[in-house]
Amino acid sequence: MAYGQKGAEATGSALCVIDRAVHAVALARAFNDQGLGLLCRLDDHEQDGLESFEATVVATLEEGTRVSRGPWKEPRPDAPRHVVIAQPPEDQTLVYWGTPKVEDALETKQWPRVYRKRHEMQEHRCKRMNDHGALKTNDGRKKIVGPDRHQPRTREQRDQSLEAAHQRVDKKAEALKAPQGKMAEAEATGHGNRLEQRQRALVVVEKDLKDAQNTHAKRTEHASAIGPPQERADRDVRKQTMRTFRTLR
Repeated sequence: MAYGQKGAEATGSALCVIDRAVHAVALARAFNDQGLGLLCRLDDHEQDGLESFEATVVATLEEGTRVSRGPWKEPRPDAPRHVVIAQPPEDQTLVYWGTPKVEDALETKQWPRVYRKRHEMQEHRCKRMNDHGALKTNDGRKKIVGPDRHQPRTREQRDQSLEAAHQRVDKKAEALKAPQGKMAEAEATGHGNRLEQRQRALVVVEKDLKDAQNTHAKRTEHASAIGPPQERADRDVRKQTMRTFRTLR
C-alpha cells in the first residue's frame, strides 16, 4: 500500500498495476479507501474461467483475444473488485480484476494491454539499469566445468571411516586370542565350570569381531561407490562480480 502511494505521488497517476496473480479483497479495499486504482490478475486457484462469472463479450482485440466482463455467479457485494476476462485463441484464459478507480479510467478492452504494458515499462527499465554495470551478464546460465570439489571431501571422510573400521577389526581380532587361549587351557585341565564361563566370554568377543567385520565391509562398499574423479559444472560469476565492483567504485 505504501509503495503504491509513493508511486502515485511521484507520477501523478492514481492507477497501479501488480504484475502477478493476486486474490486479496483486503488489498482491493485498502487501495480503494485511499482513492487509488489497482489492476492485477486473479489467482488461478480462485476462478474457473468463464464458468465463475456471468460474463458477456464486449470486444475482440486484433490478435483475436476475446474480452468479456461481468459479475461473479455467486455475488460478492463486500469485494470492491470488477472483473475482466481475456480469452486468447490458443492460450490460457486470463482473469483480471480492478478497483472502481480502474473501471472509471479504463475501457474494458484496455485492461489486458495496460496490464502487459507494466512489464514493458518497468522490467525493461530494470534491465537497462542492470546493463549499465553488466550486473546480469551471465544471468546464471554460463557454466565452468572443473573437478568436483565435493568428491575429494566425501572420499576423505569415507577413507577415515574405513581406516577406523579396519583398526577396530584388528583390535577385536587381537582381543579374541586371550579368551581362546584360556578356553583351551580349561579344556586341557578338565575344569568344567571354568570352561563354561570362558565359552560364554568367547561368544561375546566373537560377536564383537563379527560386528566389526560387517561394519568394515559396509565402509569398504561405501568407499568404492565414490568411483573415479568426476567433473562438476558451476556458475561462472567471475565477470559478473568483477563488473559489480567496477560499478560500485
